[in-house]
Amino acid sequence: MKPELISLLLKKPFWTKYNSHISRDMFADHALLIFDSISNYHGLYTDDLDKSKLWELIKSNNPTLTSANKTFVYELIEDIKDASDWTEDFAKDILSDVWKKHIFTKIAELGIKGSQGLIKDVSELRDLIEKSEAGFLLEDDFPECDLDIDDLEEQDKASKWWKFNIPVLQENVGSMYGGLFLQAMGRPDAGKTALLISLIAGPGGWLDQGATVDWYANEEPIKRTRWRCMSAHSGLTKAKMLQAKDVVRQDWATIKDNLHMFDVPAGMPIEKLAERTKQRKPNILIADQVDKFSVVGNTREFAGEHERIRSLYIKYREIAKANDTLVVGVCQASAAAEGHRIVTYDQAENSKTGKGAECDLFIGIGKDPLRNEDLKHAEEDTTESNDRYLTVSKNKLESGWKGVVNSRLVPTLSRYVGYND
Repeated sequence: MKPELISLLLKKPFWTKYNSHISRDMFADHALLIFDSISNYHGLYTDDLDKSKLWELIKSNNPTLTSANKTFVYELIEDIKDASDWTEDFAKDILSDVWKKHIFTKIAELGIKGSQGLIKDVSELRDLIEKSEAGFLLEDDFPECDLDIDDLEEQDKASKWWKFNIPVLQENVGSMYGGLFLQAMGRPDAGKTALLISLIAGPGGWLDQGATVDWYANEEPIKRTRWRCMSAHSGLTKAKMLQAKDVVRQDWATIKDNLHMFDVPAGMPIEKLAERTKQRKPNILIADQVDKFSVVGNTREFAGEHERIRSLYIKYREIAKANDTLVVGVCQASAAAEGHRIVTYDQAENSKTGKGAECDLFIGIGKDPLRNEDLKHAEEDTTESNDRYLTVSKNKLESGWKGVVNSRLVPTLSRYVGYND
């Protein structure tokens, strides 16, 4: 690290602006004492670190320094004192070059370890490559949004809007679009996957509207989900579809090229999903179920499952924003939602706050309970009700509407319909 650059790091504004792109690895062994002292000082104080204080600070923090180390560090500090003043723009260019060399050195080191069979997880290597592709980005490099009302109107017109095919939901909530994260939640057997199928493949659904959809399933076999999508779109049960295959082929041909479905294992890394979405750029990404993906890019130990889930949901939101993709997922509700018509995000299983915070729209699926009293009278009709109650408990869309939409599930067709449909 150049003395002129270290001299600038003593200044609080420069440190605050650029320290996120400075690593201890960029400093030679003896210079690490200087880096640590600068970092500790700025963590404690709000003013600049005077050059004349640097040597005394290092001696105070490192009383066991050997004579040889003292000599080396002292000479480096003298060089810092004598360093010429660089402009911020010039220093930024030099720091960018140092940062790039540091990233490429780390990539090379990981590559060697990989070739020797010392590492199996490539997520850290992928993260470094992404950093190198992104370049040396600083706060001042972020593009400012200065669009006026006419520009915003034009962008709205150019955006692809995806309407809900449940009329009451559409009327109250409004359309979805790329960059949003929609989450549906319910107890086991509430009809979570059926809701996604209905929205995607039901009459007037997002496939009929022209959306391209990537569906990743880590719970039920994807071939079963595909059967159900065919039923939802054609309006025929599986048995009837097999009796009218020509009709089904003709109906399915109108949407099948836009629907891509993948069986993936539980625990598939979210980083791999992000990479595939970046390459494929679907209009809509389905994750069924979202919690069963894993986070491997961050190697630290999570304090609990709620922390892992929060980190996972942050990545889903990043996928949506980075690819202008509508991300749609489902997760389990906790036992607190059992037998309740109204199901809200605070009844989620694990990380209630994290799930609610990261989603743009949160829909809970509630249903009437099947009571013990009902089962005592087997001679009577004890069929479970197919009424479903869709509770919007989080809504960051323009409508901001929150409330309950009464609907009915048609299990044989995996369709949700309004009471009046």
